Amino acid sequence: MNRLRENINRQREINDGLAEQNDELRVQVEKLEEVEEGLSAIVTRQGRNVEAFVEAVKANQAVLDSMKDLIKAKILQDLVTVVLKADRDRNSKIDPGEIGMLVVLLKHAHGVTLNEERFRNKISENGDSIEAVLGACRDLLSAESDGSGIITVDPKKVHLSNMTDPIAMV
Repeated sequence: MNRLRENINRQREINDGLAEQNDELRVQVEKLEEVEEGLSAIVTRQGRNVEAFVEAVKANQAVLDSMKDLIKAKILQDLVTVVLKADRDRNSKIDPGEIGMLVVLLKHAHGVTLNEERFRNKISENGDSIEAVLGACRDLLSAESDGSGIITVDPKKVHLSNMTDPIAMV
């Protein structure tokens, strides 16, 4: 009988130990569940933040593209003004002296690259008329970004503060 009691007491001690371990495990599981919930919330929030960031980058690119187009349009407008001012005798032709002056002005315009040979050829092909010069300026809009046009613009080099005065472009 004593052996039986000893065995029962030993089993109770083991059972009590197991109950304590079970309680400790429950506490650890609860803590892990809290950590998991926190991590889940972070992952969810980060996923949304990444999506929002990607959308913001796309929107920013669209704005930048629009700004580049506006800069090119403003430069084209300023180039037209310079061309019209270069026709000093108002005969609707750019005479050789006026072509030289126009080339100098265009070569020194900020952000504008002029292919002088192609520019002079384009003007002479069309009879040195204002229309030929304006056609070369229109080439700005259709030129590829590889610089193959007669007149190309690098929007990064344009000084926006000078864009209100076409003569100040240089």
